[in-house]
Amino acid sequence: FHAEHKGRLPAEPARPLVPADLDSLLQGGAKNPLLGVLRAVGDQLSKLYPAPFESVGADRKADRLKAEHAVHRAVRSTAQVFGVSELEVFQAKKGGVQTALTDPLGVFVANDVVQRYNAREQRFLFGRAALALAYKTAITHRLGPAELADLLVQPLLASARVRPA
Repeated sequence: FHAEHKGRLPAEPARPLVPADLDSLLQGGAKNPLLGVLRAVGDQLSKLYPAPFESVGADRKADRLKAEHAVHRAVRSTAQVFGVSELEVFQAKKGGVQTALTDPLGVFVANDVVQRYNAREQRFLFGRAALALAYKTAITHRLGPAELADLLVQPLLASARVRPA
């Protein structure tokens, strides 16, 4: 059945996901006020927490993939489904597929991703990264829970305690 019908499916999605469809991809516990905070400030955190180019074996200039590169096109087409229009794609020596805190937000794609995974698996990995870019949650992969709480929750608590009279 699969072999007969796989050719009937479109190779590219017809339209981007609407916000309600995008929200349905989140786990129940992920839908909270902090997600709204991350969506508001997540792309600005690249100034405080620059992308870890050294740890994934990438160079900011030399390993940036051009828009016509096949991997860049695949990541971009997947990201557009999630509503992400601006992104950078970098070739990395290790790390699989990871989000990058760059300006604009980006994705690290390890050299072996294309050889190790088939097209559907690659698309899944690119989609997972694109969802993180859409919600601007790339910082959550970089910081531990305590550091993330210090970054996001402590300032909110402090501002709630200090109210003008």
